[in-house]
Amino acid sequence: MQYMQCLVCGYIVPGESPPMRCPLCGAAEDKFRGLTLRTGDNQVMANVDWLDHLNNGVLYLAYALRAEEEGYPEIAAALYRIGRDKARHAAEWLNRRQPPGGSADNLRLLLRHEEATAANLSGLAGAARKAGDTETALFLERVAAAERRHGNVLRNLRQRLFGE
Repeated sequence: MQYMQCLVCGYIVPGESPPMRCPLCGAAEDKFRGLTLRTGDNQVMANVDWLDHLNNGVLYLAYALRAEEEGYPEIAAALYRIGRDKARHAAEWLNRRQPPGGSADNLRLLLRHEEATAANLSGLAGAARKAGDTETALFLERVAAAERRHGNVLRNLRQRLFGE
């Protein structure tokens, strides 16, 4: 079975062509790459809906945030744990299908994605602010700042561990 993976956020969709925009992060279709099950994969693994597993992991994290907002820390903690487990299982599946490159290459690729995402979100925040949607602008600015922090972490790791 063929899947498409967003290179910006990791979201996976079934099919042979990418969506116009990533449903999770909004990245353009040119930010997707194909993922194909390797020859010889056993049929049992091929029939597990890992895409659903990954997307449900994100859903659990979203519901955990809501539980936090509503003052239910015990529910939030449980949902965070389950969401992380689901994301981990999906990551292991992806690694079996198409092992990532070496760590130096992966850091380089991820840094480019963090930088591109931060720039895109900053632009969208400006557009939201111009349209008078301050709440959305503030949210996008906060997420863009987080993406820049992520980029700094990756940049520092590359420099310290690989001299890049």
